[in-house]
Order: sequence, then structure tokens, then C-alpha cells
Amino acid sequence: MEEMQAFDKKIKIVKCSYDTFWYKDLVGQTLTFEDYSPRDYYVRTRDGILRSILVNDVEFVDKKSPLI
Repeated sequence: MEEMQAFDKKIKIVKCSYDTFWYKDLVGQTLTFEDYSPRDYYVRTRDGILRSILVNDVEFVDKKSPLI
């Protein structure tokens, strides 16, 4: 995995590998992740819960733009 900078923390959900995953209705949305592992990115939901999204289900959003 390449080294990440602060501005790399925006991801877009491009698919949901399994119908049972919590983010199945969020495909197409952009989120900011707080942490990551080799398998998952971790985002905080509106209710404050830290949840995982499979690395294979997301893509980075414009790595060259800083977070706003």
C-alpha cells in the first residue's frame, strides 16, 4: 500500500461486494476515513460508530486536492 498523506483520506464507495454489508446503499458516496488496514478502510458513521469498508470496494478521490 502506498504511503498516504492527509489529503488522501477521501474515498468513494464504488461497489459493495456483499449485499449484507452496511454500506450497500452508499455506493457512489464519498467519505473520509480515519484509519485503514490491509483489508479495510475505517469510517465514522453519523451515529459515531467506526465501521469498515473493504479496500476493494473503494477508490481514492482526487489525491492532488487537499481536504476542505
